[in-house]
Amino acid sequence: MPQNLDELSKATVAENWEQVSKTAHKLKSTVDSMGIKSIRQEIRTVEANAKQLQSLEEIAPLVEKIKAVIDQCIVQLQSEIME
Repeated sequence: MPQNLDELSKATVAENWEQVSKTAHKLKSTVDSMGIKSIRQEIRTVEANAKQLQSLEEIAPLVEKIKAVIDQCIVQLQSEIME
């Protein structure tokens, strides 16, 4: 997942909306399977907006939120594994 997050961030900065949409789509199933409900809608919004080239100004802040939440989940998982 960290690789997909980096890819999503880089594609957003580069305004490569096709790649943003594809990467968000990949992350969507991971977010759902891990039960990360706090960003469930955000990942869908990023995917749809990038695909439809609409409300593009909303994508970068949403990507930052998604990245922050997933990073936090990774830290939690790592600490639980180490216990």
